[in-house]
Amino acid sequence: SIIARDFARELSVGELARACRVSEPTLRRLFLAAVGQTPREYWLGLRLRMAASMLRGTTLTVIEISRTVGFTTLSSFNR
Repeated sequence: SIIARDFARELSVGELARACRVSEPTLRRLFLAAVGQTPREYWLGLRLRMAASMLRGTTLTVIEISRTVGFTTLSSFNR
């Protein structure tokens, strides 16, 4: 999926909707019904799961991991 492939970059709901060939409200409604989260909540959760995996399985620093998964600052990653 586009979210899994590009998890480290900011994806807009509009971009996702265009990729799925539906309107933004339709995408939000279908996504929430199928996944139980909004597209943004899902995307953020994926990034955090990837970071958690990297924290357990690599020797990268926290700042390196936060940047790898798409957070622009350490403080945004910490929040």
